[in-house]
Amino acid sequence: MKNSLYVSRSLDNITATNVIKWAKSNNINNLLAPENLHVTIAYSKTPVDWDKIKPNKFEYVFRGSKQIKFLAVSIVMTFDSPFLRTSWKKYMDASASWDWDIYIPHITLAYNGNENIDLTKITPYQGELRFLPEQMYLLDDNWENSI
Repeated sequence: MKNSLYVSRSLDNITATNVIKWAKSNNINNLLAPENLHVTIAYSKTPVDWDKIKPNKFEYVFRGSKQIKFLAVSIVMTFDSPFLRTSWKKYMDASASWDWDIYIPHITLAYNGNENIDLTKITPYQGELRFLPEQMYLLDDNWENSI
């Protein structure tokens, strides 16, 4: 059966708590709750045959460098992960759609209220990012209302 598809990996509780503490120490406002910190792998409005793809069921730890950027009015932590790009490509190869030009792994930290922050004064997060297994969901067009 084909359906829309949203795939993400949440940060584990300890990592999410550490990221929030780091963000607060850098005066980032309106932070998401720790349980909402995640990386999106797939966001497909085009229906995908879920029976032809299987999510990765193991944890993933990223230990590389990270950057803080604005993405529209959001503050995000970006990082280069060949592993996550390969996961994203698996879903694209299964006919998932992607509404953006490229895939940039990132964790959204805050959506609004940080427009005056000087990102050059923020010390990048140094800890590892420990992600839980991939989770597949139907795409929720009203996802912003649940945050």
